[in-house]
Amino acid sequence: MIDQQRLDFYINLIDQLIVNPKQGLSKIQENINLLDEDFVKLLVQVAQEAENDNDINFANFLYTVSHEIVNQLHLSSSIPFPSPPPKVSLI
Repeated sequence: MIDQQRLDFYINLIDQLIVNPKQGLSKIQENINLLDEDFVKLLVQVAQEAENDNDINFANFLYTVSHEIVNQLHLSSSIPFPSPPPKVSLI
């Protein structure tokens, strides 16, 4: 379970991605060592919501960011990515 402080940090990073994707990516890169599988799962959940709202481009962007974080941090493959996962490098 994620503690409230970490959840607030994650939500802040995701909000930055939504408001200003370039700046949000920069913040994620600056804080990459503080991210984990829980952040990626939350990001994928937001991507799924964007996809459900037919915001496919933004959903794909978030899936791509999620996939890049998984690769950089060598995280578990148990994260529910769409199939096949995006192949664009952003980070």
